[in-house]
Formats: sequence, C-alpha cells, structure tokens
Amino acid sequence: MILSEFVLKWNGKYCEVAGSANAQNQCVDLANAYLRDVLNLPIVEWTNAIDFPSKLTEKFDYILNTPTGVPQEGDMMISGVSYGHIGIFLEGDANHFYSFDENYPTGSFCTVVEHNYDSPKVHGWLRLKSSTTVAVEASVFENLVRKSSLMDKVAQMLNKEALESIIVPDVERLIKLEDALSQKNKQLEEANIKISSLDIEIDKLTKANIALTETNGILTTKVEDQKIAIKEQEVKIGTINEQVTQLKKDCQPSTPALTGFKKWIYDTFIK
Repeated sequence: MILSEFVLKWNGKYCEVAGSANAQNQCVDLANAYLRDVLNLPIVEWTNAIDFPSKLTEKFDYILNTPTGVPQEGDMMISGVSYGHIGIFLEGDANHFYSFDENYPTGSFCTVVEHNYDSPKVHGWLRLKSSTTVAVEASVFENLVRKSSLMDKVAQMLNKEALESIIVPDVERLIKLEDALSQKNKQLEEANIKISSLDIEIDKLTKANIALTETNGILTTKVEDQKIAIKEQEVKIGTINEQVTQLKKDCQPSTPALTGFKKWIYDTFIK
C-alpha cells in the first residue's frame, strides 16, 4: 500500500491498532497503521507520540525542526507537549504544512489537517533511513512480482478451452435471447397493425353513429311536423263536416203549411 491509498482508506474514519481500552483512536494508532501497512515495519506499542523518536532509532533518522527545514512526504511529524502528537507529512513548506492526523483536535477521526510549526510546537520529524527505504522498496517490489506471477498463473489457467467453456454458453444464451426478442418485436408490430385497423373501424363506427343520430333527429322533426299537419287537416275536415251538415240542413225542402182536409190527410197518413 502506498501513502495515497493509505489516506483514502482511513480518511473520515477512526483507526485503532493497539493500546488499552482507555486509549483508543489515538494519533499513535494511525502512525502504527502507517508503519505496518505502508512501510511494512513493526508497530510501536505502549508508547506516547512524544517518545516515538527514541523507539525508532534503528530504522529512522530523527531530524530536528529548524526555521528553514522542510519535511518530506511520508515523514512522521512529532509535536506538542506532555504525551505529544504524531502525524504523517503530506506537503508544505517552511511556514506551514498539511499532514494526515488522527485525534487532532481531540476526538477527531483521521483527516488531513493544516498546521504551522508553532501550534502545536513541531520538535522534528522521523524519516526512514536510506537502507530501510531500499528494504521497503524491495519488499514492495517482491509483492508486485508475487502478484504478477499469480496473474500469469491465472492467465495460463484461462486457456482457449476454458474461455470457450465460459464464453460459448453465454453467447448461445445471448443468441436465444436475441431471437426471442426479435419474435416479440414481430408480434408487437403485428399487434400494432391490428390496433391501427381497429382504430380505423372505430372511427368509421363513430362517424356512422353521428350520422345516424343526425338522421334520427331529422326524422323525428319530420314526424312531429306530419303530426301537426294531420291535426291541422283534422281541424279543417271537422270544419268542412260542420259546413256540410249545415248545408244539408239548409238544403232540405220546407214543409208547406196545410189546412183543412190536406192537413188531416198529412197528419193521419203521412206524418
């Protein structure tokens, strides 16, 4: 693991490596994780940050802080009083710098923090000795070689027959799926054509229904008109019948006035 990967792994999280239950997620936990995971070195247990330089003399040089001194990426910064504080230098100059810290301020998870050299007071920084750096780089190289060898073995295992056994069934399944999809698309097109035909028939029926409704309205109007005309004719016929009846009455011959013997004959035999 390289430093950038280490920062990404722990940024925004708490890191606990060793120590008592009453001293968890301390700055030394992050420093020990850095020693173990990035530098491939043993951790330093039961040691305050301020005492790290005295515990790492074999693998590290301890460089005291000066007004013009500038640490290098990966140096472990020692600062503060009492128990002290330790962080991992990322970048900066002689005036201020950024480091990767835990428990700064107290209780904080791992994060990148901007510092100056006075608050807290920076005493110095631990830097890997040249021989140690070469050993670390060799260890990293061995890991890369081991991973490369493993990849070669995997590649050898994935020969033509293995690839065919993996890929061919998938290809055949994809072909079947494609055929099924094509058939479904064809059925969908046919259904769309039928739907279009039904839409045309529905439109025709709708227009015919409208025309029939209009025709019914016209016929109803005509029937009503005919009923009115018939009633008018009935009135006229009634009037004519009354007139005919009156005319008949008017046209009947009047009976002449009879007297004497004629009246007796009329009254006796005719009337």
